[in-house]
Amino acid sequence: MRSVLPAVFLAALLIASSGCVDLFGLLRPDYHASVTPLAVGAEAWNRDGAFQVQVVEAGVPVHIEATDARGRTVQADGTSDATLQIPDGTWSVSFTLKGYAWGTYAPVRVDATPPELLGLQGVLLAPDGSTVVGEGATVVGATTVLVVDLDAGVVLGTGLPLPVSGLAPGLHIVRVSASDEAGNVANGTVQVRVGSVVDLPAGQYDLGVVARYNNGVRIWDIRNLDAYETPSEARAAVLADTGASYLAAGYGIAPDDADVQKVVKATVPAGATTGEAAMALYRWMYDTLEYTDDRLLATDLLTPAQTIAHGGGVCRDLAALYVSLLRGAGVPARIVTGYVAGGVNDFHAWVEFYGAPAGQPSRWVPVDVSPIDGTVRDEVLLSAFGIQLPEYLMLRQLPPSAEVAGWESAGSLSYRWVNGRPAPDVQFKEAVDPSRTQSGVLCVNPSTRQRSTASTGPASNLGKNCPSGTTFFEPDFTLSTERTIDYGVRVATASPGTTVTARIAYPFADPHGQDFVVYQFYGPDFRRDEAAGVMIGTLTR
Repeated sequence: MRSVLPAVFLAALLIASSGCVDLFGLLRPDYHASVTPLAVGAEAWNRDGAFQVQVVEAGVPVHIEATDARGRTVQADGTSDATLQIPDGTWSVSFTLKGYAWGTYAPVRVDATPPELLGLQGVLLAPDGSTVVGEGATVVGATTVLVVDLDAGVVLGTGLPLPVSGLAPGLHIVRVSASDEAGNVANGTVQVRVGSVVDLPAGQYDLGVVARYNNGVRIWDIRNLDAYETPSEARAAVLADTGASYLAAGYGIAPDDADVQKVVKATVPAGATTGEAAMALYRWMYDTLEYTDDRLLATDLLTPAQTIAHGGGVCRDLAALYVSLLRGAGVPARIVTGYVAGGVNDFHAWVEFYGAPAGQPSRWVPVDVSPIDGTVRDEVLLSAFGIQLPEYLMLRQLPPSAEVAGWESAGSLSYRWVNGRPAPDVQFKEAVDPSRTQSGVLCVNPSTRQRSTASTGPASNLGKNCPSGTTFFEPDFTLSTERTIDYGVRVATASPGTTVTARIAYPFADPHGQDFVVYQFYGPDFRRDEAAGVMIGTLTR
């Protein structure tokens, strides 16, 4: 018997040295490992499913494994560093280092998916102080809903839809927070304008327009672009919806240009939906062209071929090219012109393409092509595709007639004076009042194209406000604004007999959107040109 024991013991040593048996931890190497803390227990939740193991020593095989009650297993491997993204559910999580069992955690409950707030209107009018917050909205995956008037600091209710009354006159910023059992939160912001919406200030120039914009952020779901309409479906729908095809050539728009068609054929995959085609073409622009400041003071518009040859352009050049590319791919698209809120004379142009599926904020999907920089950065790209930003204040969505005749971002000015007398000193002027702004955080998941907003907080906690899998992208993301703009013509000097004519684009509100705008023109002799989307004012000195 004594001769057998050493052999057995020797076999145990050999097996242990192979890494297959820990031998009660006596032979386990002295590795120094750090792990992501996990909340363990039947009452605990983990709102981030990322579990990382890092080993100080180099070259150590790391294996992480998680198993749920149904026997489903997920795992990850690495060398001295491995990360397992644990799906939502209840799991037993373990990891080994070089084959040695090192740690086990159970039960680990993971819920990294925030609730969804769908169809929440961003702007509401309540002349008498009464309205319904969340009418037509749906909440998915939440156990509690809290509606708070941030201005008054009071809770209005705990569910949707929520009738409210007795609101004081003025603008109210209302936050809707939907929470699940794990503590994930989805926030939505609603502006409620109480009282008269037409009490605009008087114009301060010789002729012009005063407009008040109330805008809330809207985010289109682009996680499944294959769910968007096909180009042929979109063409039929937009024609029935608007009476126009939004496919023709126009001022700066050339869908049949050889350079445009070359890009379309090389970039848009066969059978692509409108969303897939729009994303592919935007990525091409993003990776190929740049926004070029050298054309900021230029007054012309580059053709699509010139923009490609130039390597980029300013917003109007890039928007015209993008519309040309979309139309060249058979996707209805149009130019939108307006302001970037907060900048004096900061006019802007962006694009909308048609084809979003039911359930989206609108069939028209906004895309801003100005952030391109010649290098694809997915977070930046995804913050400008399918997001209507409250800072972008629409003047008009360019109608087909204006595309053919030529278009301006805000207006045009002409004047006549008596021969031999001094030329008049006439200028466009703009005044922007201090805005009411509600800010938050924009969260982006580049791999799934998920975007969401979160509430603000201390800078150190901004990333924690974003759902698991998304990255905190923008710390001061605007959720809603109220802003009043006075845009007009100042005649500083004019000799007798001078006639000044101004064409000013009037503010536009999407009838299918969540924003509203009220405006009034002032000065003599205004007439409205519906086809061109402008008001024409004339004054004589």
